[in-house]
Amino acid sequence: MFSQFKQLIDAAEAKVIGFDELQVSLQASQKEVTRLEQLVQTQQKQLESCSAQDQLISQLTRRLAAQSQALEQLEASTQRREKQFEAAQNQATFLQQEVGQKRKRIQDLESDGTFKIHKIQQLQHKLQEYRGICSYVSLHTQQLEQQLQEQQGEQESQQATEPQKLKQQAVGHRCSTSATNQSNTSADLPDQDNSVAEGAAGLLAMTSTADRTQATQSGADAQHSAHDPGSYPEATPSQAGTAARGSASQEPRAESAPKRASCVITGRHPNTPRQVAVVCRQLTGTLVLGDCCQQLKILHNGSEMAPPDFEAAAGCSKGKNWKANIKVQGSNGRNQMLKLWLPGVMQLMGDHSKTAVVKHTDINELLDPETGLRHLQDE
Repeated sequence: MFSQFKQLIDAAEAKVIGFDELQVSLQASQKEVTRLEQLVQTQQKQLESCSAQDQLISQLTRRLAAQSQALEQLEASTQRREKQFEAAQNQATFLQQEVGQKRKRIQDLESDGTFKIHKIQQLQHKLQEYRGICSYVSLHTQQLEQQLQEQQGEQESQQATEPQKLKQQAVGHRCSTSATNQSNTSADLPDQDNSVAEGAAGLLAMTSTADRTQATQSGADAQHSAHDPGSYPEATPSQAGTAARGSASQEPRAESAPKRASCVITGRHPNTPRQVAVVCRQLTGTLVLGDCCQQLKILHNGSEMAPPDFEAAAGCSKGKNWKANIKVQGSNGRNQMLKLWLPGVMQLMGDHSKTAVVKHTDINELLDPETGLRHLQDE
């Protein structure tokens, strides 16, 4: 019994010890459950924070998308503005070039205007001198006409009275020599002829003196009209008659021949160079190619002259062949006649070239940009 009781006590004690262990394990399990609950709460908080972060990330993503679209629009607008800026720069460059061309044109017009003002002043001075000469000529012409009228009146009176005097002398002489011989009578007849000859010579001398005076005056008028053609006033009938009588006794003067009209530009290519280097024999100059209705001029040693004058200054005969004698100087050392260089590029008054100005063709198709000479078909 005692052994059984002891076994029961030992079993009870073992159960008590096991219960204590179970209680300890239970407490440990409760702590673990508490810890796990805390972890769950922590994870829930983390999940909540993660959802908030997801929302924030989605918001940021939308904002980034909006910003990317704004950036794309900004880039597109920037590209448009760059293109507009480039177009504005090109337009500004073109306007600057146009302004430079207009300034050069204004300078050319100013220089041309200064030259024309100087020419007008010279013409006014010549006109004043011409008026003085005309007044002097008209005054002396009137005096000469009065003298001629007086001389003609005297000549007419002498012609009217001289036959009567001659008859009276002849009658008296015949009466006084009626008693003389035939030899004395024949000797007196030559004396009568000599007196008549002397009277006629006097009349001829007076007439020739008047004619020489008229011829001298008409020669001065012709010489003045040759120096200033086109500006002579209308002559009076007396002056016209005097000039007609005087011109019959003189040879025609070379100066009275009409001058050739200046070479006027009637058409030009818009891109034709303004100045071209030219040469005639050993004489060099610069051909000035202006606009329409302007004269074709050549600059030589600071002075302007017409192409025929430049041709004459070079020693060539001044005529209609200046387009062949004057040549364009190329940068490659070759020269080209103006009559080959001008057609299609420039049209002149009186130019019988059948080729008109080719305005709608590039200038480089007509002129070589390197040498400045004309493209020819055989080349």
